[in-house]
Amino acid sequence: MRFYENAVLTVKSCGPLVIPNVLCKKMREYRDASGRLSFDLSPRDSWYLFRKYSNLIKKEYKGKLTNKLKDVDQNWWDFDINGTIVVLHSDAMAGISIHVEDGSNDKLLRNIAETLMKI
Repeated sequence: MRFYENAVLTVKSCGPLVIPNVLCKKMREYRDASGRLSFDLSPRDSWYLFRKYSNLIKKEYKGKLTNKLKDVDQNWWDFDINGTIVVLHSDAMAGISIHVEDGSNDKLLRNIAETLMKI
C-alpha cells in the first residue's frame, strides 16, 4: 500500500465516541479491466466515513440515492447525479472506493473524489 505511506492518523471526537480515521494525502486512482476509472478513498472500511461521504455526495452534488446493496462485509450505494450513476463502495478488506457505473464521466468522478478527500 505505497500510496498510503504519507497518511496521517488522526482521531475525531464524535460526542461521547472517539473514532479513529485515516486521512490520506493522496488517493489511489486506477482503471479496472474494462477501463472504468475508480478511486480508492480510504484503505479502511469505516461505516462512519462511508456515511459522511454519502452525505457529502447528496449535499454537494445533489446526488439522489437510488439503490443500496449490502453483503456481509460490503456495501454499494448508487447515487444519480444528473443522469450519471456514481457508486460508493465499502469493503471490509479493501476500504472505501468510488466509481461511475458505466465509466462515462471521469470529470465528474474526479471532482467528487477530490471533494471527498477534503473531509
